[in-house]
Amino acid sequence: MLHEPQKQESPYTSRRSLLGAKGGFLDLSPSPEAASYPFKRKDVGIKRNPWREEKAQRKGAKEIHKNLMAKKSFNEKNKMKNGLDAMLNKLQNSEKEVVALKAEKQKFQHELKNTTNTSIASCRH
Repeated sequence: MLHEPQKQESPYTSRRSLLGAKGGFLDLSPSPEAASYPFKRKDVGIKRNPWREEKAQRKGAKEIHKNLMAKKSFNEKNKMKNGLDAMLNKLQNSEKEVVALKAEKQKFQHELKNTTNTSIASCRH
C-alpha cells in the first residue's frame, strides 16, 4: 500500500476558482482557514509609513534650508551695513575736511581784507 500525499490547496485559490467557474464575483477576502494560518503576521503596533518618513525628512531639509537662507541674508545685511558705515565715515571725514577748508578760506579772506585795508590806509597817509 502506497501512501499518497494529499494536496493541500490554498484557501484562496479554491474559492476563487469555484466563484470564477460559476460566473460569480471573485471574493478576494481570505477564507476563515487562511485567517487562522499559523504564520500570519502579527500586528506590531503602529506601522511605519515611508511616505510620512520622507515627508518628515523633507520638512527637516526645508527647515535647514530656511535657517541657512536666513543666516545668509543676515550676513549679507551685515556686510551691506558695514559698507554703508564705512562710506558714512568717509563722508563725515570729508565733510570735516570741507568745514576745515572753509574755515581756512575765511581766515585767509579775513587776513587778505585786513592787509588790503592796512595797505590802502598806509598809502593814503
